[in-house]
Amino acid sequence: MLVPFTWKVTGWFMVGWSPEFPVGEVRPLHYFGDDLVAYRDEHGELHVLEAHCKHLGAHIGHGGKVVGDCVQCPFHGWRWGPDGGNRYIPYQPDRPNRALRLRVFPPDGVTMEGLFTRSHVGGNNAVHGGMIPLLYDWHFGMIVSTAGLSPSRTAYLHVDYRNITPIDEPLTAYGRIAEIDGRKAFVTATMTAADGTLLTEANGLMVRVLPHQP
Repeated sequence: MLVPFTWKVTGWFMVGWSPEFPVGEVRPLHYFGDDLVAYRDEHGELHVLEAHCKHLGAHIGHGGKVVGDCVQCPFHGWRWGPDGGNRYIPYQPDRPNRALRLRVFPPDGVTMEGLFTRSHVGGNNAVHGGMIPLLYDWHFGMIVSTAGLSPSRTAYLHVDYRNITPIDEPLTAYGRIAEIDGRKAFVTATMTAADGTLLTEANGLMVRVLPHQP
């Protein structure tokens, strides 16, 4: 029996050395079956995005250029920001299409995509607030494990609720290690809706377990 290969790659994977991506350069990449575009903005920050412009599908990595912190499509000049959002359209410069968004592949950290279902519902047909820290606790564990800091334990976890988290709608959680101090890993994360609305923010401390600790 043929079984479709559906495993989705997660974690950190090297696609190049940082000095290989100079300021202002736009480079096409192809990994895990996806077309990607990498660029280093004018402030020196490196970004990796889905490669095909949401306007007419042009590959931004071939002929695209850096404008500020954005990458500009070579065909019709649409600009996309580091968060994947549409920032600029030449024929309507004051009205970018905020509904369109390129997928972002941060150069570090772990991204989770999914949704909450009816089994997670609380009041007002929204996600129960107690479910969200549980998700972040799992997410933080994945982050430190991917960074090779396992086994670790959660020392503290704090969540700020910015907007109501909906059920049965696609969500994205992105987290990274902000600082490492000995056995301590300070982790931050955010959860956003499909339209980019910030729903929650979290920060926490993960502590690596000593060999004699359970």
